[in-house]
Amino acid sequence: MIQDDALVKRVLSGEKSAFGPLIDRYWPRAIRLALRMLGDVADAEDVVQDAFLQALLSLRSLRAQAQFGAWLLGIVSNLSRMHWRARRNGHALEDGERWMTVPFMGTDSQPSPEVLYEARESYNIVMAALATLPADQQQAVRLHYLKGLTLGEIGLLTSASAGAIKVRLHRARARLRLALLGEFADMREPLPRVEEEFYMIEATAQEVGKGNGEGIRLPLVPTRDIIVFPHMVVPLFLGRRKSLRAIEEAVAKNKLVFLAAQREAKINDPRAEDIYMVGTVASVVQHLYLPDGTMKVLIEGERRGRGLRYREQADFFLAEVEEIEERWSERSGELEALVRDVNAAFAAYVLPKKVPPPLIGAVAAIKDPARLADTLVANLEIGLEDKQMLLEIFDPVERLRKVLEYMPSAAIKVRLEGEQLMVHTEPQFTPQQTTSTELSLETERQRYAEELRQKAQLRSPAVVRAFTQVPREHYLGPGPWKVLDLEYHATADANPRHLYHNVLVEIDAARQANNGQPSFLAFLIDALELQEGEHVVHVGCGTGYYTAILAEVVGPTGHVTAIEIDTELATRARSNLVNLSQVEVVQADGGEYDPGPVNAILVNAGATHPRLLWLDRLLPGGRLLLPLTVTTTPGSTGHILKVTRVEQGYAARFISRTAIFPCIGARELDADRRLWEAFAQGGWESVRSLRRDQHEPALTCWLHGDGFCLSTLDTAARSRRSAGASRHGRWFHSDRNLV
Repeated sequence: MIQDDALVKRVLSGEKSAFGPLIDRYWPRAIRLALRMLGDVADAEDVVQDAFLQALLSLRSLRAQAQFGAWLLGIVSNLSRMHWRARRNGHALEDGERWMTVPFMGTDSQPSPEVLYEARESYNIVMAALATLPADQQQAVRLHYLKGLTLGEIGLLTSASAGAIKVRLHRARARLRLALLGEFADMREPLPRVEEEFYMIEATAQEVGKGNGEGIRLPLVPTRDIIVFPHMVVPLFLGRRKSLRAIEEAVAKNKLVFLAAQREAKINDPRAEDIYMVGTVASVVQHLYLPDGTMKVLIEGERRGRGLRYREQADFFLAEVEEIEERWSERSGELEALVRDVNAAFAAYVLPKKVPPPLIGAVAAIKDPARLADTLVANLEIGLEDKQMLLEIFDPVERLRKVLEYMPSAAIKVRLEGEQLMVHTEPQFTPQQTTSTELSLETERQRYAEELRQKAQLRSPAVVRAFTQVPREHYLGPGPWKVLDLEYHATADANPRHLYHNVLVEIDAARQANNGQPSFLAFLIDALELQEGEHVVHVGCGTGYYTAILAEVVGPTGHVTAIEIDTELATRARSNLVNLSQVEVVQADGGEYDPGPVNAILVNAGATHPRLLWLDRLLPGGRLLLPLTVTTTPGSTGHILKVTRVEQGYAARFISRTAIFPCIGARELDADRRLWEAFAQGGWESVRSLRRDQHEPALTCWLHGDGFCLSTLDTAARSRRSAGASRHGRWFHSDRNLV
């Protein structure tokens, strides 16, 4: 690895590209430092971006070039303090104030006049570059970055929308970056072409579409088995990590994503070449984390887009997208006739399909040919490749004509007689209706259990069998019930068959509490690897349904301690479980109640840290499943940690994402902050053990908490290191002391 001082010398000699490795090397540390000081991701990113720019412009003032990292973090620290003070006092940094934050390192305790002169010269260079921007971009930069006005305040002064101002700021940053790199290297050289970095444009698709033709950059969600068209509002179920991160990135920025279909649905980890280049710019209307770590997203297509290029980031795709304007040259009279005839054709096409009349009426009310064509395509029974082909037809009139070709002759016959489109409907024969008896609840439960086995990839036959035996309706009260699908809605009636699907069922409307998603809880129970006769603790048992599943798995010779802190829910659980002799229901704080030695613990609520009592009570080979989550609104999100007590200590790994209600008594503000920072820096997949010995934070400490540490060292490696230390008569408390 090239040392910092060598890279600094190369930059100072005019090799601008040598600054890139320094950015890559110190960006994660700088972000973590800014996050700790500011607590806001967007503010931290702004500060770090400013810090690198200042470091580049002030690089000649660095005396000890080998100490670039410490010097840079000093800039980040100073900028973060100034940003925090400005935010607290309600004012922004004054013009030029942010350039006086460079820490001076070396032999001089005070900056020399030469260094101060260079700092002022750097500031003057920036102002000169700013003067070269177009007037609207220059105005946006001065008002936002130098005067500290918000986007709304700038909008009042300039009569421009917030989205338009965001676009101006984005383009201004890109121009300034190029200009300043050129100035720094050699003012006499012609400005080289430097590839622009990716930045999100926080604007609506309509506002960006009014730009100068440059591509916008959006998170990419590759879709399988569906083509999303403009004007469609459709729910998507996402489970792949990159897709989840793309939605999270969009929600954090401007709620815009680029949806493009995969060429082959079976590819789980597509590359750029596996994805079509024409897709849809869409907005995230609503998103919901499901307990099994997947996400349900309500998407609204806005307009077509062509991917100019896809760039694979660390955890999601970023697409540079050219938005496509749809225009048509058809004369108004001819277009009206075409729209009228297409509506008649569609009404004939859907007649035998028993489509609700309001849909036909809604389609007939659409006069815009682009929207009409896309709405019709969404309701045609054609293959994905054909839909992709229609998506790639940018002329709406041509698209309307093409849609007619997909109306099968069994429903319509189209004849063109001059200017007229004639529609003929052939006789349709209704299939003979047959009657059948309704499935018994026993059969419904068997089908339901098989659905969960497939969905959660269950390995234990005992867990599958338990879901066929336990009546879910017994634990949810009388119907009809409210089930969750983006929002709660009531079942059609009180027939228990409605409950034997992988759905969340409301148990407390006031707190938006539900019975839990069956596939997720089945996955957790399966991961506990329970054996008949074992003692299992269920923390957060709710009304007792999944406690009954646990009791069925461990059998009559086993024992289940069900703990619920809520008095009302505990009372309901005790009543529901009264006939199960192996179950004990306790109304208590699950982190305080001592159940005695146990084989397994399932915590069904989000904690910021493991309670030490849970770790203490695990027998050798005992398992703990714990959702480690950070606070969100509402509830909490994070990952499920599985801890297993082994001879050398505690093995640990994360097994799933989750969104879940917080665990009262197992949440602390400081622990929440540390966990948030750990998740933000990534690497949770590398956790291999939970340490309880006292030691200093080390590089192998993914999360160093109070009384515990999640480490990337497995228990066997730690044991070998500890033995080596003991043979030499010392106990090393820090991994940094180990060779």
